[in-house]
Amino acid sequence: MSKKVLIFIILGLVLVGLGIGVTVSILGSTVPKNPDGTVGGNAGNLHNGGLVHEMDGKVYFSNLADGECMYVMNVDETNPKKLTEMRTYSICGIGNYLFFHQDSLKGNGGGTFGGTVKFYGVFRSKTNGKDVECLYRDTIDQVQLIDNRIYFRVITGDRAGLNSVAPNGTDNRLDVPDQISPVCAQDGIIYYTGTTNDHSLHRYNTRTGSTGMILGGSIWYPIIQGDTVYYIDAAAGYHLCRASLGSGNVQTLTYDRVDSFNMTSNRIYYSTSQEGDQSLKTMSLDGSNCRILAPGIYANINLTSQYLYCTSPNTPDALYHYPLNGNGGLSLFQAQ
Repeated sequence: MSKKVLIFIILGLVLVGLGIGVTVSILGSTVPKNPDGTVGGNAGNLHNGGLVHEMDGKVYFSNLADGECMYVMNVDETNPKKLTEMRTYSICGIGNYLFFHQDSLKGNGGGTFGGTVKFYGVFRSKTNGKDVECLYRDTIDQVQLIDNRIYFRVITGDRAGLNSVAPNGTDNRLDVPDQISPVCAQDGIIYYTGTTNDHSLHRYNTRTGSTGMILGGSIWYPIIQGDTVYYIDAAAGYHLCRASLGSGNVQTLTYDRVDSFNMTSNRIYYSTSQEGDQSLKTMSLDGSNCRILAPGIYANINLTSQYLYCTSPNTPDALYHYPLNGNGGLSLFQAQ
């Protein structure tokens, strides 16, 4: 065999190897396509910081006792494991992937090289914490997966407003130049509180780009269940209300001054810090059967199928938990 032929064979093998490597790299960064109607996170949890996300029998959570780094554990709180080295919140996901906001500029977490390089923005990882990638670097808050895009809110700068990016980090764009919260979504539609001209309930269709007002008022932290929206009415003493998206009929559920709330399919959990009644409470969806779970001021109410998690301003580096089956009271949560 001549040297020229041998050289061509070697070059051919090298090119084949490079082609295989590029293919593997591309496939490795490919995120499976989600079906229309996919929503990656619970709106109630994401309104409350997105500290907890339950998926496929696991709970991913921001461990306030460890610099707000992300951990994973079983739904019954057994076998906790650390996944990230940075402050993590706004956690959502589907299948084998998690999407979240990481920020080494705040909190006690790590995430710097030699104390000089800072990391912040929208991130993606496998559910085992591997293959962490920054999808978009900016000062943001609130992350939500809707269909096949990650939506998030950029706070300042030329891209301020509702932005989105593909799950593989491509095709990032400014969707609406307004501070729209993307967390309350259903069937490709984001339901949000207006911020520019009013505080009414609006909708943004992520598939067509159309917007429109649904319900007038001062509507905060909307959560959609079916054709009903639950929200805090800031114009009426911060009472918790619900309204039919079809008829617009409004029902006041409690006359307490509500600071934050979250809900399951049959119960509402809320906190109030009003003078003389500082407590964590629960009630039925129609406002009946209200009872106090714990006295004190609490915030960031997050829910899984088995537990309520929340924070207290008195102990900012701790999560509290309450078993939803009622077998026990509110207590300090420790990932052990």
